[in-house]
Amino acid sequence: MASIGDQLITAMVAALNAPAGKPLPTVRQRPRPVGAENQDGSSGIDAMLLYTKAEQSKRVSANRVKRERTIALEIPIAGTADDGPLDAAADPRYVFAVNTLFADPTFGGLCLWLEEVSVNWEVASDYLDIAVTLLELKVVFETTVDPSVLP
Repeated sequence: MASIGDQLITAMVAALNAPAGKPLPTVRQRPRPVGAENQDGSSGIDAMLLYTKAEQSKRVSANRVKRERTIALEIPIAGTADDGPLDAAADPRYVFAVNTLFADPTFGGLCLWLEEVSVNWEVASDYLDIAVTLLELKVVFETTVDPSVLP
């Protein structure tokens, strides 16, 4: 059985891919150099990337562990100087991601809560016409000592 943390990542990817009007598909993988293909065959700017960055845990009782998992969502956008500021063009994708993920911030009871930690808008250093919005999230959940079992 997958850990609760892994189930949460799977649920987040599914939530971001569910809406018919999604701006881009979401794939679960670490970032690749700009222009490299993603695991699903799309280019590096044709998909949002969701991945785990870190997890901290603290035992709260003999058989319960509180876990805080940091998750990154990279949201790319490509454009030209004629399109206007890339951070402004990226904003609707950021809003989509936040609204979608916070529609059910416990993901059906898998976690206690979801919070937005930070958001950064960055232009790829080698490509001035590509920007990435990096959304960092934290999911907080409890498990038994076995990370695949809810208390």
